[in-house]
Amino acid sequence: MRSIRPGMITITAAAALMLAACENGDEPDQPDPGVTATDEPTESEPTEEDTDEPEPEPEPEPTDEAGDEGDENGAGEGQDDGAGLPPGGVERVDESALPGTETMMYFSTEGSTANVVRVEYDDVLNVRAMPAADTEIVGEIEPTGAVTLAGRERMVEGSGDLWAEVELAEGYGWVNSTYLAFLAATEDVTADFDEVPPAEEPSAIANSVGERVADSLEGDDDAHGPWPEWVVIGSTEVDGGWASWVDVTGMGDDSVLGYRYHVVMSETEGYEIQSVSATAICSRGVSEEDGEMLCL
Repeated sequence: MRSIRPGMITITAAAALMLAACENGDEPDQPDPGVTATDEPTESEPTEEDTDEPEPEPEPEPTDEAGDEGDENGAGEGQDDGAGLPPGGVERVDESALPGTETMMYFSTEGSTANVVRVEYDDVLNVRAMPAADTEIVGEIEPTGAVTLAGRERMVEGSGDLWAEVELAEGYGWVNSTYLAFLAATEDVTADFDEVPPAEEPSAIANSVGERVADSLEGDDDAHGPWPEWVVIGSTEVDGGWASWVDVTGMGDDSVLGYRYHVVMSETEGYEIQSVSATAICSRGVSEEDGEMLCL
């Protein structure tokens, strides 16, 4: 008779115990470290063919809605997700790190709009990381553009410049308020320029409008130096002709800084004025009175 060795009895008994445990739905005990594993899988170790793992649920699609706290670029309180704002910007600088003195004059109303003024058509208004001309440029505003005010102003000692914080698409920046103002009511002033002769180039007519207005202010007792001055801030081709915008500043009134002239020219053999409108440029802001926007 063939003898059965004790080791074989031990292995057979262990296998029986494991099978019984599986039938009862319990996890099998870990095998004895002294038992060598075989290459053949056991019933408690499913093969690749028998594995039927559930597929992971798909992640929800991201939405365009921003959270209340905003993102790492500063969008959120006091600023939207950047839609419609000029590109650029940096993280908002803490008040204690800013140069100059805090003020609350004309550009400290958070969320209000101010217009760029007195910047030539081929130039831009630089937006700085801090209220100082020697700090990093973090954005640029076009001469006919506008900015959303972020609610802080700084008066810088020495230069005497007043800087305003503005919102940009990726954060914040500072601009010299010399080049900011508010636009108010517009009126037709075509009759004031009947004597402007036709010209071969539209720029000649735009310059003529600016020069005529500036010359008229020089004789005004309310005008003060170094103004009056004028600058063409933009030009574009329109149906049947050309249009230009001219900023003329130099009013002695601390409320009305000047006027923005919109000059529309028709083209025949040359260019001649078709219409001119003037929009008040306000230093301190605007208010509505009887449906009309007036300088404060």
